[in-house]
Amino acid sequence: MKIADLMDRKYPTVRLDVSAAYARTMFRKFGVRVLPVISNERLVGILSRINIMNITATRSDLMVSDIVETPLVTLYPDEDLFNATKKLLEIDEWYAPVINDKQIYLGVYGLEHFIGYMINQDHPANFQEIEKYMTREIEVVYVDDPISKVWRKMLTFRYAGFPVVTSKNKLIGIITQIDLLKHGFTRLHLESESAPRRGPKVRDIMSTPPITVSPKTIVKDAAKTMIDRNIGRLLVVDNKELVGIIDRDDISRAYLMF
Repeated sequence: MKIADLMDRKYPTVRLDVSAAYARTMFRKFGVRVLPVISNERLVGILSRINIMNITATRSDLMVSDIVETPLVTLYPDEDLFNATKKLLEIDEWYAPVINDKQIYLGVYGLEHFIGYMINQDHPANFQEIEKYMTREIEVVYVDDPISKVWRKMLTFRYAGFPVVTSKNKLIGIITQIDLLKHGFTRLHLESESAPRRGPKVRDIMSTPPITVSPKTIVKDAAKTMIDRNIGRLLVVDNKELVGIIDRDDISRAYLMF
């Protein structure tokens, strides 16, 4: 199977000559982690969500050309599905732009395409329990934490989201970069694009209830939940206790282990 058969040819892009503010709007609208940057049909770079969120909202003069990054990896349409996925995991990325030999942009290939394909295959990993692959070292945030603290943790750990717990460590929600972006928060000090700063707390923007699975859930079922709900991670709960997290990276590695 080649990635040309699975990649997203209609994935959103931005031009080199548009404003950074417009790019941020695109991230908010489509909920994506990266945006390919295109000029005359050619790929000239990429924008990441975490970097666009870290640009001060007061810099309205910034253009995409000022902040465009070189992608860590680009893929070609005839690449093998498994090899392309390994390349993503090696650099800890979930998406990569796909180009031809003339640098013409063709689309985006991501872990979700690999996972969506694999759940329909007769693959031994599909029937493994996720406790074998989940991450057990969990970083959490508290319901009354200020949003600025969550943002600093996102920058420190390079995580896109955290489970939210009460002071008694009861799981009540999850907060992600998408939650911050949709509520208009940007930058470390989190200036609001839509309202004056009011010291928002995690409780004000977290998503509830959290989507959870059991450690005994099989990989196929966890993967299907991620794809069907378009989410990147699931919280693993055993006897009402948070015991782990499994994300698209973990699921993909499960398929590649066999």
